Amino acid sequence: MTKLDISKETPKWIGTGLDNDVVLSSRVRLARNLANTPFPQKLNREEKLKVLKKIDEAVDATELKKELKLIQLDGLSPLEKQTLVERHLISPFAASGENGAVYLSEDQTEAVMVNEEDHIRIQCLSTGLNLEEMLQKANRIDDLLESRIDYAFHERNGYLTTCPTNVGTGMRASVMMHLHGHVAANKINEVISNIAKIGLVVRGVYGEGSEAGGNLFQISNQITLGQSEEEIIQKLSTVTKQLIDQERMLEKAIYRANPLGLEDRTMRSLGILKYAKKLSVEEALKYLSTLWQGINLGILQEIPLETIVRLMILVRPAMMENLRQKLDQSMDIDVLRAGIVRDQLK
Repeated sequence: MTKLDISKETPKWIGTGLDNDVVLSSRVRLARNLANTPFPQKLNREEKLKVLKKIDEAVDATELKKELKLIQLDGLSPLEKQTLVERHLISPFAASGENGAVYLSEDQTEAVMVNEEDHIRIQCLSTGLNLEEMLQKANRIDDLLESRIDYAFHERNGYLTTCPTNVGTGMRASVMMHLHGHVAANKINEVISNIAKIGLVVRGVYGEGSEAGGNLFQISNQITLGQSEEEIIQKLSTVTKQLIDQERMLEKAIYRANPLGLEDRTMRSLGILKYAKKLSVEEALKYLSTLWQGINLGILQEIPLETIVRLMILVRPAMMENLRQKLDQSMDIDVLRAGIVRDQLK
C-alpha cells in the first residue's frame, strides 16, 4: 500500500476551467457492486477485506495499477479522513465507516472508493463545466474493472445498488456552482423548487444534508433509472448553462441597481480578509464569496479568481487543522486561518 500526501494545498481539480466564473467543479460518480455478494452494510470485517482484495486484484491486473494508489481508510486519523472529505475525494459516509479504502490518482482527480455505501464508487473530478469528459474517464475506469470483476446487474433494472435511487445507470453527475447572485436576489429557493420538478436536486457543498457555505451549491441528477448516462449528462449540462446565464444576469442587475453599495461591500470584505487577525470558517467563506462576485463584476482586478477558489477549500476546518499540526500546534486555528488568507491575498 502506498500512502499519498493528502496534505498538498490544492487538488488538480481546483483551477481555471470552462465557465469557472460560476462553476467550481464537475463530478461524475458511478456506483457498482460485486455479483453474488451482499451489500457492504451486510458484510462483517473479514468479508469486507475479501471485497477489497478482489478489487485490488482487479486493479493490479489492469493499467490502473500505475495510475491509482491505495489508501486504507482505517489507517488514517479522523483528521486525515475529514481532509479527504473536504477535498471531495471521499464521502462523509466513507469517512465514518469501517474497513473502507480509496484508490487515488496523484493529481486527486480520480478516485475509486471501496466498501462505501456500495462496494465500488468510481469518481472523476474536473475544474469548471466538464461533465462529458468526466463521464468518459469514469467509464474507462469502470470498463477496466468490469473486465476483471462481475458486477451485480439486472437485465431490466441495470446496475444494482444499495440505495434504490441509484439503481439503473448507478450514475450521479454533479456540478458545484457559486450562486451568490441567486442568494442575494432571494432566488435560490425558487431554483431548488424548479430543479426538483425535472429530476435534479440542489444540495450543499458535501452533498445530502450539508450546508451551502460560501454560496456554493451542488446540482446533481436525482433519477438514475430509465435514462441513459448521456441523457442525464445532457439534461444536467443544459440546466447548468441556464443557471450560469441567470447568475451572470443577476450579478449584473444587482450591480446596476446599487453600484456603490456593492463596491463598498466588496472592498470592506477585502479589507477584513487582508487585515483580520482571526477568522472563523463561516466568516472566511462569506467574505471570499463576496470577493468572487467582485472579481466577476470587474470591481477587483488585481486578484486572480483561482486564488479565491483555492482559499474556499483551504480555509475549511480539517485543512486548517492539518496545517496547524505541521506549523504550530499551540496556534489558535482562527488566527492561523486569518494568516493564511492574508498571505494568499498579498
